[in-house]
Amino acid sequence: MTYSIKHISDEKDLLLLFPILFSEAKDLGLNEDTLDREKMLENLYACFLRGVIFLGVKEETQEICGILALYPSTPWYSNEVKLNNLVYYVHQDHRKSPLGIALLREAKNYSIMKQLPLDIVVESVDDLDRKNKLFKLYGFSHTGGAYSFKP
Repeated sequence: MTYSIKHISDEKDLLLLFPILFSEAKDLGLNEDTLDREKMLENLYACFLRGVIFLGVKEETQEICGILALYPSTPWYSNEVKLNNLVYYVHQDHRKSPLGIALLREAKNYSIMKQLPLDIVVESVDDLDRKNKLFKLYGFSHTGGAYSFKP
């Protein structure tokens, strides 16, 4: 399978992400009744306006199989601007494919281009050893639940 990485360039494309993100929320055991579509759209729109949203797309079908949304912000303890991820998601059928790495590379290149440190929080602890090796291989350090890269 081959994948391409695309940027969301039209705000109406944000609506394409809802079925994917809601499906993932259910897989994580979250109650669909408590999910707030307006809040999701508001946060995705903020990433669209102030940051970037990368989509991992399967070439053959143009199906969205992965999402990495980044936005700049400052931590509560500092004025240093960093890039943070709102969502880093790869569909479970594609998690051992090169897609997650391709999205990670795009995030790292964006961090270098913007000259901003990058923090990626991974919520799932599944396959943690493999994740730790992957992030380390790509120059990230591990602190708590976050992986950090400095350009």
